[in-house]
Amino acid sequence: MGLFSKFLGEDLQKKGKALGEQLEGQLGSAVRDLLNGAKPAAQPQRPAAPAPSATAAPARPRGYYDAPPAEENSFTYEGAYEQYFSEVFRSAFPEYAVKAEPGKALAPSTVFRFGDDGRALTVEVMSERSASNRLRRICEAEHIPYLRFYHDHWGWWNTRSYVVERTAAALGR
Repeated sequence: MGLFSKFLGEDLQKKGKALGEQLEGQLGSAVRDLLNGAKPAAQPQRPAAPAPSATAAPARPRGYYDAPPAEENSFTYEGAYEQYFSEVFRSAFPEYAVKAEPGKALAPSTVFRFGDDGRALTVEVMSERSASNRLRRICEAEHIPYLRFYHDHWGWWNTRSYVVERTAAALGR
């Protein structure tokens, strides 16, 4: 007597064997039918998914475009990304002193500090390849508003209006 026979009993074991033989016979006959050219029995069809609405566009995050938009943005700007953000911040927020400094992330980054003491807002512009959250945690601990932009993420073009809108919201304007 095998191990399963001890646990399941011989009756259950015989039923399982019979079921296996029945399934094997059904599968064997279905395979034979297919080899002999018989068409398989029609399978019940799932209802088709509803067709997408003609007016429904795929949901895209604000500021995302498949190709560079006509509006000025960090990818089409003539200078480096640091120059682009400096120019946008200085022209859109002249009431704030904005200081730029190199970031401490491993990938290229720049930190912009708003206000005479740098505590009005900290904006970190960094590479999408960086997973650093060090500066974000420091700002959170010191209750300094923090904002992040990526300078090399395809589709996030950092259009002037997008950068100004997010920065103004972070500044409470």
